[in-house]
Amino acid sequence: MEKRMIYVVCQWFAAAVVLFFLATHAHAQSPPSAVTDAQIRFCLSRTDPQCKRVGLALLDEGRIAEGFEISRIYAEQGDTDLQMILGSLILMRRTPGRMPHASFPPNWNYYAQASRYWFEKAAQNGNPAALHSLARTYCCIPELGPGYSSTEIQAALPYFQRAAEQGYAPSACLLGLIYMTGDGVFRDRVLARSFLRAAASSNSPDANAIEARTLASQLLVKLDSDEQAERQKAVDDRLARERADREQEQRRLADLDRAQRERVAQANRIAAEKEAARLEKEAARLAKEEEERQRPLREAAEKARIAQAEEENRRQCESVARVCRGRPDVNLQVLEELSRQFRVARREIQISRTIVRQYWRCDCAAIFSTPIGDYECAIQQNSAGVVTSARCGN
Repeated sequence: MEKRMIYVVCQWFAAAVVLFFLATHAHAQSPPSAVTDAQIRFCLSRTDPQCKRVGLALLDEGRIAEGFEISRIYAEQGDTDLQMILGSLILMRRTPGRMPHASFPPNWNYYAQASRYWFEKAAQNGNPAALHSLARTYCCIPELGPGYSSTEIQAALPYFQRAAEQGYAPSACLLGLIYMTGDGVFRDRVLARSFLRAAASSNSPDANAIEARTLASQLLVKLDSDEQAERQKAVDDRLARERADREQEQRRLADLDRAQRERVAQANRIAAEKEAARLEKEAARLAKEEEERQRPLREAAEKARIAQAEEENRRQCESVARVCRGRPDVNLQVLEELSRQFRVARREIQISRTIVRQYWRCDCAAIFSTPIGDYECAIQQNSAGVVTSARCGN
């Protein structure tokens, strides 16, 4: 879009130069209303001051080939205005046939070279319009359109600058636009503003200067708007970066806080596990100590129990011994049972003696004599001393 703007402005100034010079000379020289063929043949065959007006009239009527051929003679003689007109016509592709001072075949470089010949002649005395037009032969080429390169802009800059230094508003306006867009040069808004202000403050009554002044004023407004937009964008970008930085910092702090909480939780978990292990170990130690402390008590209690049991057994044995004496009478039922067990007659069973025997407790035992042998039997006696039961063995 910016290159397109420069291209359109460049082409507009090109057309304006031709129209301006044709209109100026047409009215100043007061050419005849129509040029006759006799006048054309006369002017092509010799040099006459009136032929200059004829050439201009032909160009004004649009008879470019004839007007160009007649005007070329006076342009070669140093007429700056005709040099400007012929150069502009060539650059605008308004001339038929092969042009002198340019290589063939006709391409954009061909027309640029041909027009440059006339503009260089016109610019020899420092004419600012000629310098401006000479610069256009490097960067304002229709075939290049808005796609020209920085090389072409750099080649045109010196001529635009020389014209702008002489107060030529179209050159100052174009330079301001070039530096404003940064096309082919480093973008320099300070320099662009300087050139645009110079163009906008031009007091020249020239139509090109008036148009350049209007365009420069519009570009200054656009430049201010662009700078304001860029400043606002810079502020928005800075705020966005600060917001992003704050969010990133918040995320970082949140991550640190989460990591810290996880570390604390892990440390607490490890401490709890260690404390549980310590308590378990302490409990085992205390249990062991209690076991060691209780062992003598248990052993003493066991000894006391054994002693008590022995004492009880002793007393029981003494009690048994008091009643277990002599040869007590035997209950008839017991004798019947022993007779069946020993397989002897009841009358053949007699107690020879009694003794105290300690099995799992102290019992009174009787030795029963029989024809087949003696039997020791644990007996039980009633209060009268009669044997009421007997458990026997050989």
